Amino acid sequence: MKHKLRILALAVVTVNSAMLSLPAQAEVVVIVNKAVTASASREELRRIFLGKSNNLEDGTRLIPIYLPDGNAEREELGIKLLKKTPSQLEVHWSKLQFTGKGERPSTVSDAQAMVNYISKHREAIGYISPSALTNDVREIARF
Repeated sequence: MKHKLRILALAVVTVNSAMLSLPAQAEVVVIVNKAVTASASREELRRIFLGKSNNLEDGTRLIPIYLPDGNAEREELGIKLLKKTPSQLEVHWSKLQFTGKGERPSTVSDAQAMVNYISKHREAIGYISPSALTNDVREIARF
């Protein structure tokens, strides 16, 4: 009986340790300037953030702004919306740039800078964590 309890205790500790080592799945809020009233499908957002399009279906022009490499929200956006790991996204941008079909998106330093930039530029679209969301911008999607 003691042997079974030890095995059970070891199994519980192992499972808990494994769960703690998993990365947190955080939400990402896609934001636009408050003047933008259009809505966007997941595929439209994906195409914009991958530099494949600058327009929504209704003609609204949006230019993606990214947070810096290594940022948690950037990685979440890559995984949840773009379906790309950070290294896959790096290859994507290098390929577009090399072939002349696109350029790397502009970046800002942090969530506050993102909110400030989006609030001042009507055509900008970006992303932040839900906790950084303010009334200065409009949420267009959440992943």
